[in-house]
Amino acid sequence: MGNVDSGPVEETKSTRKLATRWTDSLLDFSEMQLFEYLKKNSPTYMFYIEYEYYQLGKDEEWYQSQCRELEFDKIRIKREIHLQRIRGTNDSPFDPEDLDTINSLQKPCLEEVMLHRIFNVRLYARINKNKTYLVGVDVATGTNNDNTAITIVDPYTEQAVGEFKSPLISVPDICTFLRLLIRDIVPKGVLCIERNSLGDAVIELLKSTEVSYNLYYDSDAFLIGSPDEKLDEKGFIKREAENRKSFGVFTNAKSREVMMAILMRLVAEQKDAFAVSYVIDDMNNLIRKASGKIEARPGEHDDNIMSFLIAMYVLYHGKKLYKWGFIRGGTPLDDNLKPMKYEDVYNEMPDDMRELFPAPEPEKDPYEEELRRAIYESQQQRQNFSEDDTSVVKMEKELDTNYNKMLEEDDYTADVDDFFSDINS
Repeated sequence: MGNVDSGPVEETKSTRKLATRWTDSLLDFSEMQLFEYLKKNSPTYMFYIEYEYYQLGKDEEWYQSQCRELEFDKIRIKREIHLQRIRGTNDSPFDPEDLDTINSLQKPCLEEVMLHRIFNVRLYARINKNKTYLVGVDVATGTNNDNTAITIVDPYTEQAVGEFKSPLISVPDICTFLRLLIRDIVPKGVLCIERNSLGDAVIELLKSTEVSYNLYYDSDAFLIGSPDEKLDEKGFIKREAENRKSFGVFTNAKSREVMMAILMRLVAEQKDAFAVSYVIDDMNNLIRKASGKIEARPGEHDDNIMSFLIAMYVLYHGKKLYKWGFIRGGTPLDDNLKPMKYEDVYNEMPDDMRELFPAPEPEKDPYEEELRRAIYESQQQRQNFSEDDTSVVKMEKELDTNYNKMLEEDDYTADVDDFFSDINS
């Protein structure tokens, strides 16, 4: 039953594919709201519900007892307890042991965030809103029930940390979703959108929104395609408005080959990079054809693995990512990090470098600043009085006269001298 290519799995494949995944946040929805959610996410109006044993109240003792009954057979444990469907044929481009390890490294979903009460984003790590993330976007063409797929990649760890997919989402809804994703989850996310026909439409719509800064663009011909691909058969420039700033990620046979090379390297050297459910599911469905091309097996899709690879492609081959706050080899800002003062930066510099910058001014006493401000305000108020106001001038002269008279009548200095003389005698 747990074999991907077995009869029962094949027969129920389309039912599972067209159902939308259940999330516990839907428990708060009314019947009408659930209907609207299904309408937007499942062509068959069906939920696919799956829980791990610990989510159903089973403890570790129960798990160990089940493993003993299965004689600690890893394959049977994955199939019968964890309900993982494992490939049983040899057409996968990956070594069975590598694929088995990748499946075992899948992280549990840490949080599910519902955007606009329609779009359910699955997160597998704590999101730092001060950190730059790469958001790979594979926009569905609307054929063969493929999905619009989105994968959030942490460029510092090179791991997938979030995902989304939908077979029904429209272009306006994609734009709404991406704007909400940036606003509520990854404010510094870089939107790496595949430039297919619908991807171009999404990019153009987002250019006039508040997330235009988040759109990835690159002038490198390696990422935007060759000049020949920008000219029609008569040599006229095609779609120059889109090509002018080279927004998005251009995909063709050459770039896809590079993406597959990235995929194979990660499988060999960094198996924990995939980490998330939809991406790993797509990997289990990849096959290598007789021509050597890697693609999804018939009846399956590779949308999520492609959205992941689009983000990784930008990470490895994109230029000037520092414009969005990512510096390779750097350290991301912490949520609670306070901005450094110039004095702190200056003190951290080597001695020879300090000579190139002015020394920081000493911090002023806040009390002195407050006193200076009060005196300044008092002076401003006095200047507001008219010099022709004789009553004010007369009052000031009387105060000065009385003050001088008081000083003449009371010799405070003599009193102080007498006081110290008595003490010293």
